[in-house]
Amino acid sequence: MIYEICRIIGIITGFPFQLLFFKRKTYYVDKKNTNLKKGGKLIVSNHYNMFDYVNVCFIVAPRKLNVVASEMPFKNKLLRFGMKFFGAVEANRETKNMNFIDKCAEILKKGKLVQIFPEGRNTPDGNMHKFKPSYTLIAHRANVPIVLVISDGNYGIFKRTSVIISEEIDISNFIDPNTKITKKEVPEFLQDFKVFRLEIGTLLAGAKFRGDLEERIRQIAKELSTQDKIVLFIDEIHSIFGNSNSGNGLDANNLLKPLLTSNKIRVIGATTF
Repeated sequence: MIYEICRIIGIITGFPFQLLFFKRKTYYVDKKNTNLKKGGKLIVSNHYNMFDYVNVCFIVAPRKLNVVASEMPFKNKLLRFGMKFFGAVEANRETKNMNFIDKCAEILKKGKLVQIFPEGRNTPDGNMHKFKPSYTLIAHRANVPIVLVISDGNYGIFKRTSVIISEEIDISNFIDPNTKITKKEVPEFLQDFKVFRLEIGTLLAGAKFRGDLEERIRQIAKELSTQDKIVLFIDEIHSIFGNSNSGNGLDANNLLKPLLTSNKIRVIGATTF
């Protein structure tokens, strides 16, 4: 609560200053179909300095703009408070921890905004780095569009800052495996297959009572057993171990084992570390 109060005070007191400092001119590629005022969006930006984040904050104000940040500011107690104030999500490059992907996806699923800078470092030349898989994975996992917000970095008193905001990009249009199968853009042994995705987090949601999880998995297994040429993609596959709520130690993997050993389907699992 205290972080939200500080954020609101910061926006109110900083508004006159940003009008003077940024003097922003904003251009939309397709303004009618780009709405940053509501719904979850993954904002991807080029990076000159800390003002890139502040600039976008006022573009989307009064909404809160969560941002993916490196591990450095989190090492200092005072700076850590400031990062929480900004709604920062730590991406620890030292440990190569990818948990920030899950955290960002959860934030986006709640209809909030997340900003990320490619590779998390400055680009003095103003050029965008190429997207890495983690960026597209965040948007795809949360089922939200990507919006590019590009600035010329021309910050300073009485200077004019130009910002270009792209149309919303639905990443599923580019990485839907079934589309590639239809277009025969996959190896021959995968042609005519269908891909189904099993997201364990969604499967577990609301499974509070004894037998809820097992019953859901049995229904999924029964449905898949009637299909031919199936590829089952299991997201967060590590979480299927030990997630029984029946009290008898029965895990999701034991319920899926007959289906997996039947040789009717092929399985791809994804996890984080």
